[in-house]
Amino acid sequence: MAPNEKGPVQLSIEQKVTEDMEPSFLEVVNESHLHAHHAAMKGVTNKETHFKLTVVSEKFQGKTLMQRHRMIYGLLGDELQQGLHALTLKTKTQTSKLSFPFLYFYNMVNIGIVGVGLVGSELLVQLKATGAKRLNVVGMTTSKKMVVSNTSYTSLDLTQWKTDLQEQGVEANLGVFAKYLSDSPDHSIIVDCTASDAVAELYPSWLQLGLSVVTPNKKGFSGPLSLYRSIESLAGNLNGTGKAPFAYYESTVGAGLPVLNTLADLVRTGDKVEKIEGIFSGTLSFLFNNFSSLSGENKGTFSENVKVAKELGYTEPDPRDDLNGMDVARKVTICGRLAGVDLDLTTLPVENIVPGPLQSVASADEFMAKLPEFDDHFAKLNEEAKKENQVLRCVGLVDVKGGQSGVKLLRYPGSHPFASLQGSDNIIKFTTEYFPNGLIIQGAGAGSAVTSFGIFSDILKIQGRVE
Repeated sequence: MAPNEKGPVQLSIEQKVTEDMEPSFLEVVNESHLHAHHAAMKGVTNKETHFKLTVVSEKFQGKTLMQRHRMIYGLLGDELQQGLHALTLKTKTQTSKLSFPFLYFYNMVNIGIVGVGLVGSELLVQLKATGAKRLNVVGMTTSKKMVVSNTSYTSLDLTQWKTDLQEQGVEANLGVFAKYLSDSPDHSIIVDCTASDAVAELYPSWLQLGLSVVTPNKKGFSGPLSLYRSIESLAGNLNGTGKAPFAYYESTVGAGLPVLNTLADLVRTGDKVEKIEGIFSGTLSFLFNNFSSLSGENKGTFSENVKVAKELGYTEPDPRDDLNGMDVARKVTICGRLAGVDLDLTTLPVENIVPGPLQSVASADEFMAKLPEFDDHFAKLNEEAKKENQVLRCVGLVDVKGGQSGVKLLRYPGSHPFASLQGSDNIIKFTTEYFPNGLIIQGAGAGSAVTSFGIFSDILKIQGRVE
């Protein structure tokens, strides 16, 4: 029998429990392999001896735990006589889910996705591929068209959502979209996969409607401090109440890397964060890992490396949007605020490494054409660093104690973790009272797959918290 193949005993258990108990949730897991080494199982070839059952049924209402277990054992008398050795039972009613472990119970959650471009469409792929339990995608919208489900909030067909959006979609209206989600009898989440300031400004109104928000959009958490404070005051995971609605934004920094979750844990556990420093940009990571290295290998001039990065899709259409440091600045601001420092983009020092004369040229093509004229400037910076056995890295810094937060082009010795970074990876180092030598998180910090992973993880966090 293949590892994931259901045997006749499991099929019989599922059929009998379903027919008799009419469960709202049933999970049957074959755990026989976990007990095969036990002395009692010596010589037993049966692969269906131990099962874990999770059953949620209103037929358990008013019954003691012993009575509930007897109901299940009574159904499976034949199986127990024919080789079924033991059952591990979780028996609950729908109304007792507050004490029900998350691993065994999935609250029904409806999802509406704003923006189904690269990241939004990848999220739909992941939701469909995993067959996510009790997560219903009931609405999606672009800037022009939207489609929502029916009044029963049946999940949309994720195999043909593009066709449905195109052929059945109506004029997009985020007010109507949010109202539809808020009218659901189950908790609803709006996932904002745009990079829009205007959409981010709607977060407080969505939270006031009782909708949770999940997003990779940095604008709401790095924009005006007043907007951030409004979101913070309304989201249960940020205001200390622990009650829905929630706002999760892990993928705004490091895509799927657990940067914000780790930072939040450090703060909540009373650790004192002294400094957060890191290479927060996949683009700038790739660029300087190649251009400034102690390996001795010549990988070309600065402009040639920018050209390669652009051709590989690592940069924005206009590379100046990466080189000006503002993307890193937003991530620094987000981390700083979560650490208790009221950083503001309008006052945060940001080193723009785009040469002054090229900052105002009319187009990206003109910028790329003229950038080689400044290769000597970057070569000089690189050579000066190499003489000291150092490399150049564009780093974001939250300096909680010293007040020197910002975005800077800095030198690091070859022995430093930032110097040995590869490819387009991100790396973030927390220096705290508990971790004086640093706690480091490293990995892929960009791309639709890892960003969607971060979003999906946040959705699951909310699903596990709502009542």
